[in-house]
Amino acid sequence: MVPRTPDERVRAFLLETLALWQVDATLEPAEAPGVACVRTRAGASLRIERAAPPAPFRWIVRIGEGDAPGGERPCASLVGLLNALQRALGVERGRPIRIARDDR
Repeated sequence: MVPRTPDERVRAFLLETLALWQVDATLEPAEAPGVACVRTRAGASLRIERAAPPAPFRWIVRIGEGDAPGGERPCASLVGLLNALQRALGVERGRPIRIARDDR
């Protein structure tokens, strides 16, 4: 199924990202203003929402739910959203690639 709406595209992207990061989680659509809910097998719960205008950021990642809220992180871009998810889920960043000229 090809994603049609912007929220479907974001959910498809997040689902592929979770698979790439090898996070054992489910991703479900959320009611507006929510875009998606992520629940890991380890018990973490995240909700991704679109920020209401005129907020200076586009996304909000809410960590935890119910009696155990863990805060929220505003994100200005999709890259910021991925960084917030990565931190909240404890995904290792890996080693950065270093590109340098070889003067041998």
